[in-house]
Amino acid sequence: MIKSMTGYGRGEQMHKNRRVKIEIKGVNHRFLELNIRLPKFLNPFSDSIRKLVSQEIKRGKVDIYINCESLSCDDIAININEAYADAYMAALDKMAKRYNLDAMGTLSLLAGNAEVFLADKENYTDLALEDIMHTLNTALAAALGDFNGMRASEGASILSDINEKLAFIQGSVNEIIKRAPQIKEEYAARIRERIEEALQGTGFAPDEGRILTEVAIFADRSCIDEEIVRMDSHIVQFKDILASTEPAGRKIDFLLQEMNREINTIGSKSNDGSLTKLVLDVKSELEKIREQANNIE
Repeated sequence: MIKSMTGYGRGEQMHKNRRVKIEIKGVNHRFLELNIRLPKFLNPFSDSIRKLVSQEIKRGKVDIYINCESLSCDDIAININEAYADAYMAALDKMAKRYNLDAMGTLSLLAGNAEVFLADKENYTDLALEDIMHTLNTALAAALGDFNGMRASEGASILSDINEKLAFIQGSVNEIIKRAPQIKEEYAARIRERIEEALQGTGFAPDEGRILTEVAIFADRSCIDEEIVRMDSHIVQFKDILASTEPAGRKIDFLLQEMNREINTIGSKSNDGSLTKLVLDVKSELEKIREQANNIE
């Protein structure tokens, strides 16, 4: 199945007062580049997340955003920065003695200083982390499903367009096959006509052997049989790749290079305006396919 590299997916899962939200965004890239942004406490699981994603995505620049929100007070620990609190209280006491102030209300002053408290909002036990990873995997599967669905939908449109262009290319190659023998016959007729004009009034007849030799040399120099066979073979391979379930982008890139090489050779051997036009039409369609292929996984 052809898939685009461009897509967006979102997954969300809520379990035991913990919510995991995941967003996936993908754009074109020659290789696979994964950028995963997740909370620090999940860093130990980064490799396993990357492995799961790389099983589904083979090519493209992919950004993954993971957010974990806890609604449980069990996941939050409030600790006192005792060293700071001691220093703060000592400073207040010194100030009270120096200026003969009432020391009452110092607890409210202490509580109002944010530096006194150390809040750990990700105070997860190993069991809690295991539970969060299970929730995360469920959300990730949903996000990947959404992401792949969008990529497959766009891939179907790309596939339809490429098949139309391949059909046009096949038709043009068939026209080239029909035209090639005619070029040889027309060349032979032109050679005969020129020789007859040159010999007119001299009493000499055209040398048939010489004419046949010239035509044979021209036919050998302009023969495109091998290129046509390879071009037909490449078109068949192209269709097989498009029908495959494997990622096709790199294979298509290579095949397009080969097809361009063959059609360029046919164009260089042509000595005919109509055949040259057919060659240019094929090159134009191949370039359009290349533009589409740049977005295929």
